[in-house]
Amino acid sequence: MVPIFNYVSISSLEASFNTIQPLFLAMPVEIGGLALPPRQVGIILGTFGIVNSICQTMLLGWLVRGFGVKKVFFGASCAFIPLFMFPPMMNILVAKTGFSYLVWMILVCQFLCLIAAELAYGMLFSLKFASFVDLTFTRMCIHVHYGRCS
Repeated sequence: MVPIFNYVSISSLEASFNTIQPLFLAMPVEIGGLALPPRQVGIILGTFGIVNSICQTMLLGWLVRGFGVKKVFFGASCAFIPLFMFPPMMNILVAKTGFSYLVWMILVCQFLCLIAAELAYGMLFSLKFASFVDLTFTRMCIHVHYGRCS
């Protein structure tokens, strides 16, 4: 039941962010966006997709071996907190100072948090598989210990 709740939570958070992000980038500053042209929004999101796929491929196994599945999942889940805090900060900065390097840095930080948050999907499948293997191994040990064969 817990893996299902984890999956629903992560999926809901990510779906809501991925739905709002392109709109936020393209909306006028007056109504809470960054007022970027559609071409620039496409370039930003396309670049994110390429960087995300490279990072997921290169980092996921290394992080799991270094920290463990549960710690990486917890860190990935915690990455959603700043992810939803960055858009209002960027809008306030754009409204006051214009589109500056600071806004670009916050946007990069936001996408780095999204990359970290998307690690949670890989961890969910790893946690599910680990619990299945552990349960199967436990059942197998019980059967061997009591002389039953399954």
